[in-house]
Amino acid sequence: MSKIKRMLAALLAASMLVTVFASCGDSEESSGETSQGGEESSGLQAADVAYGDDMDLSAIAEQYDGETISIWAWWGVTTDEQKKMDVFTEKTGVTFDWQILTYEEYFDQVVTAVSGGGGPDIGYLGEAQMPTWALKNIILPISDYMDFNDLPFELSPSGTEAYSFNGKTYCLVDGNGQTHKMFYRKSAFRNMGVEDPLDVFNRGEWTWNKFVEMGREITYDSDGDGAVDKYAYWAWPRFQWFSSNGTSTIGFDESGMPYFAMGEPAAMESMQFIRDLTDTGAYKIQAPWMMDHDPQQDLIAGRTAMDYSGDWSLGDLENEGYRSQIGEDLGFVPCPVGPSYTGEAMMADYGSESGEFMGAGSSHPELVAIWLQFKRLPLNAETEAEDQAKAAELELYKYGDEAGIELSHEMAKHGVYDLALGYGKLGTIVDNILNDTASTPAQALEANRAAAENQINKTMEDAASVQQ
Repeated sequence: MSKIKRMLAALLAASMLVTVFASCGDSEESSGETSQGGEESSGLQAADVAYGDDMDLSAIAEQYDGETISIWAWWGVTTDEQKKMDVFTEKTGVTFDWQILTYEEYFDQVVTAVSGGGGPDIGYLGEAQMPTWALKNIILPISDYMDFNDLPFELSPSGTEAYSFNGKTYCLVDGNGQTHKMFYRKSAFRNMGVEDPLDVFNRGEWTWNKFVEMGREITYDSDGDGAVDKYAYWAWPRFQWFSSNGTSTIGFDESGMPYFAMGEPAAMESMQFIRDLTDTGAYKIQAPWMMDHDPQQDLIAGRTAMDYSGDWSLGDLENEGYRSQIGEDLGFVPCPVGPSYTGEAMMADYGSESGEFMGAGSSHPELVAIWLQFKRLPLNAETEAEDQAKAAELELYKYGDEAGIELSHEMAKHGVYDLALGYGKLGTIVDNILNDTASTPAQALEANRAAAENQINKTMEDAASVQQ
């Protein structure tokens, strides 16, 4: 669809949608409201809508009856979403086509399909696709089709920020979102007479220095054979040592343009800390890599006391994970903060939630925007109570108690996404810098600076050529 045609369709939809959603509540009609992106959104404006069952979608049915919303994912549709699809179809005549692709082929297939004028109406992406997909017109700015200032559901602040570019928001991330966490075995600290990390965090003293100090006390030879076999820490991710120090590997200037930021003082501190934390570094608290081992297995087995991993590591009521395999001995805290961290929350953890996007090949983005909002509303008071009960049960299982649930929510609010992943091979170059233990951090940085800057420039130049 051309830009002019889309604008005409948006104007038509805007007048229709105000009528549709105003009839569902007592709120006044909203006009001229600005979206998250700072421009007037063409879709649903402010609406006081409590339940999907109460929404009069007859005007939507009149325009879109017989249309199909295509959804591409690498998983199957959930029971709850299918139920809402069935209700939406009954109300509007709009059907759904849910296609399951393999994760390995998913992103290439989306790009190929959208570039050819097709692709999904709705799909999912991660940091590695932003901002490239936005710049190359693979996805649409959702903030052009709905008003983020008055939505009847909660979105993740950190997720919304991560999937925004140039003042527009391109993806939806529900609720609080999720972050990585510093998981630990309580007994590993207790058995050595070391304070529980959560108590240290609650006092506001959970810093890099404290992490190293406590880590040294729980790294030891447990069987007396002269070789260390119990370690404080081992984890795959490293971005948290940047975010927890108030920095990143990529920055943005006042005009919003990206630049390579690893040479900034706080980032250099992070690189040195990561270097000192390695098994050959100064701290001697990180477990060395072993064949057929990984950080999750070693925490479960008790070889290590801490692992920094995604929320998915906990498992859930149906799938195995840290909670089922470690039980009440499992604790979690935010990543400790570094010397350049200046926030009051004492947390800035690695966020990694997927975003839900609208494909640029969609022929009816206004309809898609309506569905994206409808699916996030409870159908009625009964299903709302059921959904809340299920969510409460799952969170209590995963996070242990009300204090754990509250901490998880707070961590998510302050989550930080690794935006370098979206600029070509920049993420790989960052890994090369961090893995170069034969050089000093400064030397490794300088050896790779030009390549890193080239990846950022190439991403922006490629996008500019697509937009011309």
